[in-house]
Amino acid sequence: MKKFLRNVLCICLAGAMTFSTGIYNTLPTSLGSTRVFAEEKITYKASGARESIYCEFLPVTGASKYEAVLIDSSNVQTPIDDELIRQYNTFIRVDALGLKAGSYKIKITAKDSSDNVIASAVTDAVSSTDYKRIGFAFPDGATALGGYNADGTVKDNALVFYITNDNKDSIACDIVTNSKGQLTSCTGLGAIIKAMEKGYETRSFIFRFIGHVDCPASEQKLNQLDIKRAANITFEGVGSDTVAKFGFNIVESNSIEIRNLGFKDMTTKDEDAVTIKDQSKNIWIHNNDIFYGGQGSDADQAKGDGGVDLKGTSTNITVSENHYWDFGKVNLCGLGESADYYVTYANNWFDHTDSRHPRIRKGSVHIFNNYYDGVSKYGVGVTSGGSAFVEGNYFRNTKYPTLISLQGSDLAGGGTFSGEDGGIIKLFNNIMAGSYTFIEGVNRASDGTVTYSNEADGYTVEERNEKLPETLKCLNGATSYNNFDTTISIGATASQVLQPNEVPAYVTKNAGRCDGGDFSFTFDNSVDDTSYEVNSELTAALAAYKNNIIEVGGTVTKSFDTSAKPVSMTGVDGNNFSEERNNNITSFINTLPDQTEEEGNKAKYAAKAADLTLMPSDISVSTVSSQLDNLGTDGAFSILANSNKTVSVSTSKGIQLGGAGAADYRCIKVTTQKDGTVSVMSSSTGDDTRVLAVADSNGNVVGTINTGDSTPISISAGTYFIYSTNKGINVS
Repeated sequence: MKKFLRNVLCICLAGAMTFSTGIYNTLPTSLGSTRVFAEEKITYKASGARESIYCEFLPVTGASKYEAVLIDSSNVQTPIDDELIRQYNTFIRVDALGLKAGSYKIKITAKDSSDNVIASAVTDAVSSTDYKRIGFAFPDGATALGGYNADGTVKDNALVFYITNDNKDSIACDIVTNSKGQLTSCTGLGAIIKAMEKGYETRSFIFRFIGHVDCPASEQKLNQLDIKRAANITFEGVGSDTVAKFGFNIVESNSIEIRNLGFKDMTTKDEDAVTIKDQSKNIWIHNNDIFYGGQGSDADQAKGDGGVDLKGTSTNITVSENHYWDFGKVNLCGLGESADYYVTYANNWFDHTDSRHPRIRKGSVHIFNNYYDGVSKYGVGVTSGGSAFVEGNYFRNTKYPTLISLQGSDLAGGGTFSGEDGGIIKLFNNIMAGSYTFIEGVNRASDGTVTYSNEADGYTVEERNEKLPETLKCLNGATSYNNFDTTISIGATASQVLQPNEVPAYVTKNAGRCDGGDFSFTFDNSVDDTSYEVNSELTAALAAYKNNIIEVGGTVTKSFDTSAKPVSMTGVDGNNFSEERNNNITSFINTLPDQTEEEGNKAKYAAKAADLTLMPSDISVSTVSSQLDNLGTDGAFSILANSNKTVSVSTSKGIQLGGAGAADYRCIKVTTQKDGTVSVMSSSTGDDTRVLAVADSNGNVVGTINTGDSTPISISAGTYFIYSTNKGINVS
């Protein structure tokens, strides 16, 4: 079925909810020869949402058909499409989509088999609110994207389709397939999208999915809907319960929007929920629930492959207000890029996820106002010369909030990113709470002097528009931060960015499908904050999560089962799960700290581990003429030498620094993730004073130790070099 809609109707979250009973005539009456039927009462609850409103109401005895009309603040009435009325066992729901912000009502009418009105009600006014059109998909402010205008209304030239599991392979449309305007008749969602590859179709399209929908028959090879060389399309779910059991593969496409969908069992062949690649641009992925995909072929694909993955220099992309449920590899950002590209991640809920939030190669990426809620591996990861601006996020029990490849915590942990070069992460106004590890790269002295270390996990600035110096380069790859956030429009002004202490409440209320969707699961933070194994209880809950719609449209063909388990979102049928879930979340959010907990940083204040030690017995007796790594406790030490400036190891004299050294030769290098002290037992065969220097990663000497003196020197977490300032010294 296809329809042209102009002043039409969308969904999602927020706004007030009303609960009422509409009662009209209570007794049969007659006016002349015209009979007026007594109207039963209609019990309903109405709620406002994002660019939509909806109403849930109880079935009326004797009703054969339900109709709905939207009433705006000027009392203009517009019929609501029949497909937007869905019947459940215990209630009926109608959504009005495609609304600009404002106040609206819905009139509900129940008719009998003779088309007589037997009940009706007009809801109280509720409010439709805007989606946040923000970030690099909207660098110049809110603009039209997909099938919708910037104000949330349907574009004038848009075609609207309603997709169910029953009609996904039978819907029909004529698509323009050549420069002369030739129309090709296409049947099935896959065929319609396939025909757009020709690149001649200029109309906009909105595909509205209803209920749980399997992959179209033509797309089941990879279980992804291929969208190639297409433009101006919105794919969206209707209501709070739509699920796509397949992914989307966006290739060389422009102005594509995917919203209000649940993704479940969507990847069965190592594919993603959403893939964006090959120079696609102006893409907006928002307000989706992303659950487990099918298990992939690799060990790290037990929870499915990628959530939302970007590749091939795709640019001007916003990924926002999505809810990722214990997902493994959340967001790959970059693979095979030929130039810089621009991506925004905003207001997402990373709910007990593992890694890649995102994992960046090469691009310029703004990451703000996300809630990292018990992340077991790492938050933001940057490699291959990437530049990331990490702003206003809330990290709760995130093992490593940020990592840069082959430096800082990543280097100390043996490397996470396949040996790729590093990049630079700029941080501003984030909160890190609970347990985490973060090595700061900016050192601000009391005299105002600022120095930078390339042995860090990121660089925290004091002002949003502060630039990082070009001289600051990552340890591997030697690239600097490109300061994109201060030189181009990033589609998010300071006033549009929440304070980090506001993020958990906002994100848990707004991320995911309309009103948080109809799926609920409670994680055990004591286990799930640190576990990256598949959650068997979540797996079982998702397996039991089924489609509850018994009929699409207002015509009643099946009996309502009033003894069935209630499933409504508003509680009109007595189901209070949504309210209880939201109350539990709010209660937990209210316990969160509103500023960074420095004492939780394992790089500084964790319970003291065993001392790092390096003994001569840790090294084979020999002459060291090149770098020797992974020595001593936890492999924390290295010896740096070269063919001219060698270091010897003997059984009697220990580690022999045979003359003056520096930070790159004839020295001992140590990396520590905690604040502490360094002490050295040393001696010499001469009777003069010989001195060991302890220098930080910038070459600054933080202390000296005379031979024979083992007085400790206090150091902060980081990398240090120990070498003789003048003559040979034996370290024992």
